[in-house]
Amino acid sequence: MKTELKPNNLAPLFCAALLIFGCSKSNHAADNTPKGPPAAVKTSFEAVAARLDPNGHLYAYLSTEQALAKLDETLESLISMAKNGTEAVGGGLMDNPFVAPIVEGVLGVVEPAFRKSGVGEISGVGMSSLAIEENLWRSKMFVHHQPSKGSGLIWDMFGEQPHTLDVLSLAPDNTAALAHSDLNVKRVIDWADAVFGEMLGGESIMANAPPEVQDILDSFGNEAGFLMTLDSENKMTLPGFMFDRQDDLELDGVAFALLLRVNDDTLMEMLGEAMGGGFGAPEGTKVGGVTIHSIPLPIPLPIKMDLSPCYFQVGNYMVLSSAESLAKRMAEAHGGKGRLADDADFKALTKGLSLKANGIYYADPKATEWGMQINELSMGKLEGGLAKVYEIYEESLKEGIGMVSLFKVEKDGLLIEGNSTVNPYGGNIVHSIAGVGVAVASSLNDLQQSGLFEDLGGFGGPPPPGGEPDFNLDDDSDFGLPRVTPPDDNELDLESAIQGFYEELDITGEERLTKEQMLKIAQGEDGRSNIPKGFDVLHIHGTKRSINISIFTPDSQKQPGPPEFYGTHKFVDGKYFVQFTNFPKAEGGFDRTLTILALSQNKTRFVIHDLFDNELRGVWVSKTIKDNMVEWDARMMIEQPNEAPFIMSVELESNCSKEKDEHKGVAFRDGKPYFKRTDTVTKS
Repeated sequence: MKTELKPNNLAPLFCAALLIFGCSKSNHAADNTPKGPPAAVKTSFEAVAARLDPNGHLYAYLSTEQALAKLDETLESLISMAKNGTEAVGGGLMDNPFVAPIVEGVLGVVEPAFRKSGVGEISGVGMSSLAIEENLWRSKMFVHHQPSKGSGLIWDMFGEQPHTLDVLSLAPDNTAALAHSDLNVKRVIDWADAVFGEMLGGESIMANAPPEVQDILDSFGNEAGFLMTLDSENKMTLPGFMFDRQDDLELDGVAFALLLRVNDDTLMEMLGEAMGGGFGAPEGTKVGGVTIHSIPLPIPLPIKMDLSPCYFQVGNYMVLSSAESLAKRMAEAHGGKGRLADDADFKALTKGLSLKANGIYYADPKATEWGMQINELSMGKLEGGLAKVYEIYEESLKEGIGMVSLFKVEKDGLLIEGNSTVNPYGGNIVHSIAGVGVAVASSLNDLQQSGLFEDLGGFGGPPPPGGEPDFNLDDDSDFGLPRVTPPDDNELDLESAIQGFYEELDITGEERLTKEQMLKIAQGEDGRSNIPKGFDVLHIHGTKRSINISIFTPDSQKQPGPPEFYGTHKFVDGKYFVQFTNFPKAEGGFDRTLTILALSQNKTRFVIHDLFDNELRGVWVSKTIKDNMVEWDARMMIEQPNEAPFIMSVELESNCSKEKDEHKGVAFRDGKPYFKRTDTVTKS
């Protein structure tokens, strides 16, 4: 069978194998003006598009005015039908003494709830996602209402306009997660009064509330949030017996706090009275100008962690904290010391964002890693489909996700914009969909294996031997769908293929690396003080690489290739040149690859190991090293959708310098040229 050349599919695989890539960044002026014929029906497209970023991986708009107007009409029709009936029925549901109270109660809530929620005032929704730099994605979502509308609950329950996020002045620099938002509770109560007014006979839900509730509402400053910190120096220990393990488990120490903005001292005084048994607030500890009041624990917990609950008021915020150490750090942050807002990583993550907003959600990559450790404890023993789903979920988060999202109330709608270290509309969605698919498929398989459907001839399985087929189809019937060849029992095995590569390229002993060894090496620190002289030919310089690839058919016809992408590199343990590469995927996001280069035992040649698709799939050796030139010979196992795995060999020539490297080579399949490519790298 003649195999079709698919350079776009092979590009990330070949890219992962290359020792150094890069190129100078290209500059193209983007035309952001929407193009197209004039619309016959006016929509909110222009107003929404003005808030989005074009030229990215996602750019979407949906006009909702007609759909929501139709929904409103349908709701009115249902209400009219329920009350008045139809000619065919001869009477309304309200004539039925059993159904009438139910219908009246439901309609009395649903109709005003929808009408006063503001959902029906949405005129359009737009989303966009754009990579503003390597490993930093800007995403936006805008929900629009026409200027003459916007009186519903959703438009003002979260504040009136963006403002300085004072809560950031309390967040210490070890904050791992922060969620904080404006919340107009009185506005929500007014909405509830309107929705349930008929049921309440026109009274407010606050009519019979004790005076203390009104005092609390008057004191509440319309902001609430949650903050969590992680401390690698102050570990927490979880007893192994809690998770059916012999050994205790050690994790980064965690502390958390609940924050409320207040208008006065009423809430603090009420809490102090409750804690002091009516004799006033307990004595506190002074940290700067902040008094921290301890809350005694009724019983000791079987967990070794910093758990010393307390409460305090700092500035305009009342805080309930799980640990006094966190309270002290928040007090110090309020005084200007050790703030999250001054942290270099936080500043890099919020690059290009205005921090004036009505709400913020922030997550440090460490929070993702910590959360995965907790999940592992509770989900590590899952079986069947759930175990497979968890594996996919774990894979999608293994590198940690850093993100900040800002919620802003604008004069014509609601804007959510943020930065993330992953494309939120790319690989993560694919992982989620794949997880659901695996769960469904596995569940169906479990049902089949259970024997529950044996009496029905099985559940989705083939008919019994000798039975009649369900459909009378000839062998050529394919409904126009692509055929997928079943896997052959004699297909290549990855582990056997790698062993074959080792033997063919004469890679022996300590020159061989396992996947586990590669991942451990990759965690090492960058150290350039003891690079062996044998690496001089590579001109190791800087820590970043920009990558540009050109792909050609064997007869030198240029093919479409990937856009410019990026990588990083470091030198570890005095003998390993470690490279990470983020290759852009067609559906968005990146495939992350790991390449490790080392000198052979006799220091006469280089040996390279390539890890991509989370497996060791390729090895390289240098054939000649002279001046600034290196010639390479490589073997790798390639897997593509709906095709049996195959072995690809590569012959490559590298011309290295301090600032720029150039590579050109040919890939072979079954001994015949498969494709050609050239690569250029700029190191910085």
